[in-house]
Amino acid sequence: MLFPGQHDLPLLANDLPLFNTPLRRLATAVRSRDGQLRLLDIGANIGDGMPLVDPRATDEFWLVEGSSEFLPYLRRNVSGYRNVTVVPTYVGEEFQVSRGSEVVTDGNAHIKEGGRGEIIYETVDRIFQDPSSHVPNLFKIDVEGHEARVFAGSRGLLGRVQPVVFMEWYPSLLQREGFGVLASLDMLREAGYARAVVYDNHGYLLEECGLDERERLEHLARYAGMRERFYFDLVVFAPRHESLRTGFVAAEEAFFAARGPVPPADGS
Repeated sequence: MLFPGQHDLPLLANDLPLFNTPLRRLATAVRSRDGQLRLLDIGANIGDGMPLVDPRATDEFWLVEGSSEFLPYLRRNVSGYRNVTVVPTYVGEEFQVSRGSEVVTDGNAHIKEGGRGEIIYETVDRIFQDPSSHVPNLFKIDVEGHEARVFAGSRGLLGRVQPVVFMEWYPSLLQREGFGVLASLDMLREAGYARAVVYDNHGYLLEECGLDERERLEHLARYAGMRERFYFDLVVFAPRHESLRTGFVAAEEAFFAARGPVPPADGS
């Protein structure tokens, strides 16, 4: 896999062996239920999510990435797959063209509003506006605090199709973008989603809770704010996913029980 020299993927893969691995087990569970994985990856970056889900020839993928820094690497890294559609755009709450510039830090890119460049935003609902086309059964998103905007432009898909959601929940980045810490979760709750499985940003299972348990979620957000560069990964389910959710949670609890205690941060 090719990546820019400043990308933090090699460091994360070396230091955090469970980083993003819940996605692999989730993809396996979704594929087992439906017979096919149909993954929509918003903020696909260099395409590192592809090997994580162990892609099969019968799967289908939509990789959405607007960064001019990462797009060439993404295209190169997925060039051998016939079942991948690269969608070269940023996405937001509505289709628009605005002033802004891309800022790249380590392995992430975000938009600085009011910059000298011109940024085009699409919406997920416009990308999937053809009712006869295939639709995703797994919605992966990592967009540096812009999740609420993307979900606002995905209301139709989220409400109609309700794919399982694998998302980054980074309270401090949400606040940086002017949102409340629960803004992205509230968007999912309004679309009919109900429960979330919570992991820390090293990939360790923490707990499961309801999206209506606001005090509990706010407590998690306060904890994240006490730590530097700390966030959560969430798997979010709607009531229609009940059998998938219960099976997945049981398998995750067994997986981590078999691993034993979480090692100390200093490795001792």
